[in-house]
Amino acid sequence: MVNGRPWPAFGEPVHAGCVGTILGTFSGQLDAQPGRIQESDEPAGNYVSLFCGDATVLYGHLDKEIEASTGDSVTTDTILGYVGNSGRSSEPHLHIHAVEGRVRNKSDLLYGAEPVLMLRLAPDVASKIEQIVFMGGSTDYGNDSPAAEFNLLCDPHAAQIVLDADIPKIMFGLNVTHQVIATPQRVQAMRDIGNDAGRVFADMSVFFEKVYRERYGFKGSALHDPCTVAWLLKPELFATRKMRVDVETNQGISFGRTVHDIWNLAGKECNTEVALRADSNGFFELLNSLLVKFR
Repeated sequence: MVNGRPWPAFGEPVHAGCVGTILGTFSGQLDAQPGRIQESDEPAGNYVSLFCGDATVLYGHLDKEIEASTGDSVTTDTILGYVGNSGRSSEPHLHIHAVEGRVRNKSDLLYGAEPVLMLRLAPDVASKIEQIVFMGGSTDYGNDSPAAEFNLLCDPHAAQIVLDADIPKIMFGLNVTHQVIATPQRVQAMRDIGNDAGRVFADMSVFFEKVYRERYGFKGSALHDPCTVAWLLKPELFATRKMRVDVETNQGISFGRTVHDIWNLAGKECNTEVALRADSNGFFELLNSLLVKFR
């Protein structure tokens, strides 16, 4: 229903808009009651993320029955899923979001807050990348399995390709992003800025707070992906250490886990700079200094 009228596209199949490879999916979330916005850990609801060579395309708010799987090759005849009303949506609709993702120049920096699959899907771009900054993995525990973090668990083999690439890399895992917590006091400071940007950021932090409080016992939500951008802007906010990092690619209880050879016990060449500690207060000072510049 849309404005009280039946919407004929509800439940219609959603086809891939290009030839490409599935980067990741999220499924199983039930449709919301029309006219109401449900609380959701996934604002886009059930979704499919598709890599088309020059762009990454997200199809969101789908029905819970996703037809595609991570790693699938698709064409424009492939059905990805069906139009639904999942996630932060009051009415059924299809959300499509495309981001250009092809690296073109050697000076380009690859920023990865989504599953790191580009080098597996397009290995020719490696020679054009100067540095990779990504959020994923952890030096300790996981969040999508007891051992593994979500982004790298989506495709551990692709993650290992990235770690093996002869490109400078810096990794922000759960061990450091869980140090950057939007406590009630910090959320209020964002709101006190008095502009729309501060209020939106505060509202998003509050929205995710329940999950972190119930699952981890945190006093607020963790800001994962912004850590990578904060390091690009002010690297002194983080303490890092170069070490050997590999991903467990064999099926089993530790599938997708990142293994960090901090003491170089294996004698292998260090391949990744890993963030270990964060100046949380400095992070939020930087964030608020940027939010205040918006209206």
